[in-house]
Amino acid sequence: MKNFKHDFIFNNKKYEMFYHPYNFTWENERCVEVPIVYQHLRESLNCASSELVKVLEVGNVFGIYTNYHHDIVDKYGNQSNIIKKDIFEYNPTSKYDFIFSISTLEHIGFDDYVSCDKLVDSVDYIKNLLAPGGKFVVTLPLGFQSVTKHLLDNSLKFDSFSFIKKTSIYNDWIQTNYDDAVTIQYGTPFPCANCICIAEYNKPF
Repeated sequence: MKNFKHDFIFNNKKYEMFYHPYNFTWENERCVEVPIVYQHLRESLNCASSELVKVLEVGNVFGIYTNYHHDIVDKYGNQSNIIKKDIFEYNPTSKYDFIFSISTLEHIGFDDYVSCDKLVDSVDYIKNLLAPGGKFVVTLPLGFQSVTKHLLDNSLKFDSFSFIKKTSIYNDWIQTNYDDAVTIQYGTPFPCANCICIAEYNKPF
């Protein structure tokens, strides 16, 4: 991996690329998604007034790469510690302070052949699982299924959207704007996602 880039800049912060042999993260978007989400998690933990922070992951990605103990909902997960439910079937007894999802929500409504609108419905449902003051962070690959469509028609409701795109096979990723991001296709010119949307939502107190 000596030819691959080892860091990137996102929202004026320098991040170290995440390289792991599982799924060969140096070949796909995980190399930037995981460190960005991890930074959000760290910030949420640091800002919390209590050590008892409840964290939920929708889709088991972060749980594969770390030993961090948090709740994970994954309908297709096969690990014993995962809540094997559709997100719409999950009704926890208490709310979460931080919820995140890494390149998972774009599959909702397609893997089970329901509806492309289920992506939008899932975002609304997950927001309701947040405690007041809680935060929801999601990464979505541009050009994949209905993600770009819902960005263009403004049906994805978040407080902010940021975009980062791949510019070389050596993992050069640079931040870009909305107008550029929505024109980028999945799988071209490079394999997997060529642009990632990072969406954030903060639930009011």
